[in-house]
Amino acid sequence: MISRFPLPRMLAASIAMSLAASAGVSQVAVAAAPQLHPDAAARSTQDVQRYIVRFAEPALAAHNRTMRADKSKALSGVGLIPMRLKANGRTHLDTHSAEAKVYLGQLAERQSAHQMEIANAIGRSVSFLRTYRHALNGAVVELTQQEAFAVGRLSGVASIVPEYGSAARPRTNTRDTPFRR
Repeated sequence: MISRFPLPRMLAASIAMSLAASAGVSQVAVAAAPQLHPDAAARSTQDVQRYIVRFAEPALAAHNRTMRADKSKALSGVGLIPMRLKANGRTHLDTHSAEAKVYLGQLAERQSAHQMEIANAIGRSVSFLRTYRHALNGAVVELTQQEAFAVGRLSGVASIVPEYGSAARPRTNTRDTPFRR
């Protein structure tokens, strides 16, 4: 049987073999230990999981704050995004304004550039499973652990973290299952 998580099985097999050797158990008993697939160690490092990559440019929600604090960090050509008065008397960012739409377009262009930089860094083409621009400027990408380390070193990447539930826990979100109609 090939396990999805071969590292614990490899560790258990090596401990059992070392205990058997120290206890003087015959080679027949050691040979009866479970055999692992020859590519188990290589495959464990090549397991693909989803990562959330957050980019350095501010998201739409943080644009005004960034413009007020340090204009050099914001994308060029877009001023402050107007605020809109709600019926309850509170104001919020007008995400439907022309300025907001221009800024979202610029973020989309920057994310495409980041996608090409990621592909160049890891040596294969990548596709974003999801992109985020309003509250967070980032994307979800399927990567191996080594690829994630390479992506994390890129200059335009602010952070990279595994997506919650992508490997450690089973997926319970029914939106992502192929059985949803």
